[in-house]
Parts: sequence; structure tokens; C-alpha cells
Amino acid sequence: MNKKTKQMVRYARHLFFLWDELKNGSQLEKAAETKIQFEIALKELRSNGYDVKELLEGLKLDLHYHSEFGSIVIFTDGALRHSHKLGVRSACSFAVYGNGKLLDLQGTIMGDSILHVSGKILPADSMLAEYHGMLQAVKYVDKHNIKSNSFIFLSDCFSMVDLLTGQKLHHRKIFLQYGEEIKKYTDRLSSVEFKHIPRAYNKIADQHVNKLLDSYERGELLCN
Repeated sequence: MNKKTKQMVRYARHLFFLWDELKNGSQLEKAAETKIQFEIALKELRSNGYDVKELLEGLKLDLHYHSEFGSIVIFTDGALRHSHKLGVRSACSFAVYGNGKLLDLQGTIMGDSILHVSGKILPADSMLAEYHGMLQAVKYVDKHNIKSNSFIFLSDCFSMVDLLTGQKLHHRKIFLQYGEEIKKYTDRLSSVEFKHIPRAYNKIADQHVNKLLDSYERGELLCN
């Protein structure tokens, strides 16, 4: 993306949120003018080959998080499958709830290897998939600048929660590095908790990660 396109994307984002603010503030005439400017900016981006559809989807999602939530609860999960025919495949998922309402459900297919936070590509295993899922979740919160009085991250992986809460320090280096990277993001948040839950209470993330793997095995999805 060149400098001019980046500036136009920032300008379009500014117009989008300004339009929403004016509309909600009953300044309908100014809102209509701003909407026209926004549509002109989208037209210019489209003419430059920019994926406007992806931008609009991102803006609508960001609008979810434009106001502050009393609480954000995120369920995370990672999974690994192995067979002689298909080999190893891994995936992770997380579900975001704001004030008790499901806001988003995201997932990533990593395949037979995982890009570690150190920059190394490691053979996939179930623990790495769990940590990768948690890291994607905290990055998501940071990317969308979600505002809340309380962030609670839930996982059915006891040893990962154990590490992230500082209860036990005897962990392998590759997991400690994940923990340090995760903390870089969560240290910016006002109030953060990591909690362990039984798998039976982590159904939404667990079911989603398994659906991703099912789709991957059928050839409907590729590795991210």
C-alpha cells in the first residue's frame, strides 16, 4: 500500500466515524454531507484497486467497539489433529463477548507448523495452538482498541492459565516467550484476568476451532 492510499484509508475511517457521530447526534444535514464525502473517498480507493469491501467490514466491526463496555469476556481455544492420510493440522479460535453479547468469533488455521513469537517456525502441537489462540485474542483487543473496565480471558488449558497468572514458573522457554508477548498487550489494559474453565464451558471456541479443521480437511479453507 503506497503512502497516498494509506492517507486515503485514514481519511475514510475518519469520515465513517464522524458520519456515525453526527447521525447519532441528530445533526442530519451534516451527517448527509459527511456520508457523501465518505462515498467519494471509497470510490477513489476502489479506483486504485483497494479492497473496499474488507475496509467496510472492518469499519463496521470497529463500530462495535467505539463505545466503552462494562466487561469484555473472551473464550479461547487451540486444537491439533493427526492422521496418516492428512498428517498434522492445527487451528485456534476465540469468541468475544461484550456486556454478555457475542460480538465476534474468529479463528486461524496454522496447519502443520506454527510461527512462534521468536520468529522461528515450529512443528505444531496442541499447547502451541492454545498459546497461539490466546495471543491472537489479545492482539485483536489491541488492534480494535477495545475499551472496557474489565477484560477476562478464559481457556480450558490449565497449564497456560497457570503460566499467565504466574502461579508456576517451571515452563518451557517457548511457552514463557509466548507469555511475555501476551503480557506486552495485556499490560496496556485497565483490568485483566486469565481464568481456567472446564472444556464443557468453552463450547463456543471449541466448536468453532473444530469446524475450521473440518473445513480445512474438506479442502474448503487454506492455512492463514
